[in-house]
Amino acid sequence: MIRRGIVVAVDEKKAKVRVKFPDLDMVSYWLPVVALKTHKDKHYLLPDVGEQVVVLFEEDGDYTQGYVLGAIYSSEDTPALGDKNKHYIRYSDGTHVEYDRKTHTLKISIPAGELHITVQNGGGNVYVNGNLIVSGDIYDKNQTKGSLDQLRETYNTHTHTGDS
Repeated sequence: MIRRGIVVAVDEKKAKVRVKFPDLDMVSYWLPVVALKTHKDKHYLLPDVGEQVVVLFEEDGDYTQGYVLGAIYSSEDTPALGDKNKHYIRYSDGTHVEYDRKTHTLKISIPAGELHITVQNGGGNVYVNGNLIVSGDIYDKNQTKGSLDQLRETYNTHTHTGDS
């Protein structure tokens, strides 16, 4: 049996939620949330309290054995985009990640905080094919700070001694 309800509690450690079914005037037991991946690759994204979800129960009338299949859009919680070529995630703090498979463009926007990208590649190079546009300072491997103009000046005035 499939039912719609509203999440009223979330157990983040166990990835389970309790769901209220307004038409039945009842709240479920702790129900597991279906995930995209749980074995070698992991995907973790739980519904929020107040989010409308779809629940599949194993047996008709047995509300103890069910699974939360996922959230569903409503008149209050509408889709963020309407473009079949885009994969889009928007977080409650305004951060969003968007990939457009038609234009092959990945955009990440963070209104506050920091973006950390760590590449653990055994000391290899990182390549940028295209212009690198920076509006802030750049730090070199010795942790010295400098603007692009300062770094450019150092590069342009640097000379080698001896045979060239």
